[in-house]
This record gives sequence, structure tokens and C-alpha cells, in this order.
Amino acid sequence: MSKFKEMPGIEVQQSSWAVEIEEDDVTTLPLPSEVMVGNDTKVVTQFNFNKDKQKVKCVRTYKIEKKLVPKAIARRKNLDKFGLSKSDGQGPNPATTVVAEEIFMQVEKRQMLT
Repeated sequence: MSKFKEMPGIEVQQSSWAVEIEEDDVTTLPLPSEVMVGNDTKVVTQFNFNKDKQKVKCVRTYKIEKKLVPKAIARRKNLDKFGLSKSDGQGPNPATTVVAEEIFMQVEKRQMLT
């Protein structure tokens, strides 16, 4: 089994820097990858273009934490997936899981009367 795996939902062609220089092709990006470092750290590497149309390497490091949850939540997490996510593995798929709407909150501080 390979330590690297493709990110779901992203279709990017593998590129060679030598071919890009010869053909002046700077539109292709290397494939994103995920690497597990030990049992508690995941490193995700993605490539994007910035505003100046330059390739930018984005490396994100995640610490994996295990938490105890109530039994009802644990049962709900073990339900079968359905729809577009039916064939996905464990956890959310960024291609099919999106935030529908951002909600902004304002918290007011109240002074306690003594």
C-alpha cells in the first residue's frame, strides 16, 4: 500500500517540470497527496495558482485526536453513507461535503450588577 493517495473530487494532471519548461506549459498542477506521519499526524500537500498565476505549494499539517463521544453519536457515525458519498471511505469527502451558509455571530458582553 502506498503512503500517498489522491484527494477525492480533484481532477488534476500529473506534470513534469522539464516538459513544462520545453513547452512553456504552466497550466498543469501536480496531484495533491496525503501522508500519515506516525499515528497522530496527517500532512496534506496541495498545489494552486496565486493571483500572479504562479504555482504555490500549500502544506497543511493536522493532528489526529480521538475523543470519547456519547453512544448516540457513535451509532450515528457508524450509519451507512448514501447518495454521492456511498462509495467514499470513512470521514467527510470535500467533493460532496460543503458548508451551505456561513453564520456570523456577535457576542455582547454584559456587565454584572453588584
